[in-house]
Amino acid sequence: MNEVENKAVNEVENKEVNEVSNKEIDEEVNGVNNKVGKEDITEISGNKEIFVGEKLLSEDKEKVYTGSKIDKIYQSNWEYGKENIPVYNIEGSKDPYENYLSSEEKIITFVTDKGDFHQFSLLGDVGYYGYRIELDADRTASYASYIYSIEKDLIAENVPNDLNAVYSKKDGFVYGPLDHRSDQINTVVSTADITMNYTNGIVKGIITENNSRIANNELFKIDGDTKSLVITPTQHVSNGIIPNDRAVMDIQFVNSAENRDDHKYILGTTKTESWIAVLAAEKQN
Repeated sequence: MNEVENKAVNEVENKEVNEVSNKEIDEEVNGVNNKVGKEDITEISGNKEIFVGEKLLSEDKEKVYTGSKIDKIYQSNWEYGKENIPVYNIEGSKDPYENYLSSEEKIITFVTDKGDFHQFSLLGDVGYYGYRIELDADRTASYASYIYSIEKDLIAENVPNDLNAVYSKKDGFVYGPLDHRSDQINTVVSTADITMNYTNGIVKGIITENNSRIANNELFKIDGDTKSLVITPTQHVSNGIIPNDRAVMDIQFVNSAENRDDHKYILGTTKTESWIAVLAAEKQN
């Protein structure tokens, strides 16, 4: 009889202990869950931070590009990123009695190799610049369009008016002659090297031949400030570009990464009566 009573008592006591323990565990778990729910949780995936909850997942954030395209007719916004650059293959007519050209559009993922009708260069991780060849509306001639594209979120909004910095880039100036009377020259594209020195917000610089063995290799002079540049051809330019045919170029400063206000890069496009260009330069100090 005692064994039966002891067994019954033990079962009741164990049941009560288990119920109390489970209750305490549930309360502790719920408390942790509630605390976590009220705080921002950061998970680490590789080198990328993923913010869970109300914060945007950085991995899912789509990059938005903006830029400029300029040619002999128009200047327009350019919104194509590095993964979807539209270019053209251009061919002459197979009929010897016709003088028409044909073009086929294709989309390229960024490559550094020069195509027959385009060439682009990367500018750090923020974008690219270069040119592509297009057809006239009547399909009898072609011309070069000069282009740059950057991540919109990296545009520098707070460039100091008293900026002190040196910017330069080899082959950072892509340019060509512009002639509205003769179409053949409008596909001639050259590159040159840039050096610019900002002192208290005022810039002085030069654009030179990328072949140092050429004497008198200063092709353009640069003046300006943090808003725009004045670019003036010297007497050493060629291919029909008129010396002193100066152009004003509105420029865009670009940061190297989000939340990093280093105004690392400068980009711009411009044209005058006798020449057209895109400029890209990188901060050196």
